[in-house]
Amino acid sequence: MNVSDTRAEGSSFKLHLRRPKFMEETQMTGAERGTVYHTLMQHLPVDGSSVDAEIVEQTISRLISLKILLPHQVEAIQPGELSSFFDTEPGAELLRAEWIRREIPFIYGLPAHRSPAEWLHELSLNAGMQTVDEDNNLQASLQEETVLVQGIIDCLYEVDGELVLLDYKTDRVSEHRGVEELTRNYHFQLDLYGRAIEDILGRKVDRKWLYFFDGGHAVKL
Repeated sequence: MNVSDTRAEGSSFKLHLRRPKFMEETQMTGAERGTVYHTLMQHLPVDGSSVDAEIVEQTISRLISLKILLPHQVEAIQPGELSSFFDTEPGAELLRAEWIRREIPFIYGLPAHRSPAEWLHELSLNAGMQTVDEDNNLQASLQEETVLVQGIIDCLYEVDGELVLLDYKTDRVSEHRGVEELTRNYHFQLDLYGRAIEDILGRKVDRKWLYFFDGGHAVKL
């Protein structure tokens, strides 16, 4: 085979290269979307009089430059969805808060005998056990246990001398799962978090907020 033959064969050869799998565009999951929103809310500057879409965009650019977020992670984020939070009552409170703590991990042991009966019922369901109402022995057993509460507090702040717990949610609000149903689903979690904060800090939580980014719903508990 001579050189000319090699070139002739090479000219008809096509090599198809595929991008590495990790570089391919993928649909963001609900959990990933929640992580991005929480990361942005953790780093947004709240020491000014307002937070608008431009400030959100600047924060996104800064987090990308620091490699805290990747460009593809923020493609589906609407800056106006985050800045709209600061037009609500909890958003306005946050801007004038005396102090703010965000994304606080905690582990707390709550004695079951100090837990309301409905909490024990919910805990038994979450653990896949027979319900407390159906078994008096189970109820007595749970009363002797310590409930381990582990989680991350999205935001805790003090405003006008009151301690406020704020939790963000990125659930989709729809006709089938409206704000009322979603609030019921998260009420138990916020009650547990509030009790943990009160026992750890030795101070009453005066107010709890749930905020749903989808639709901009702020719910006071």
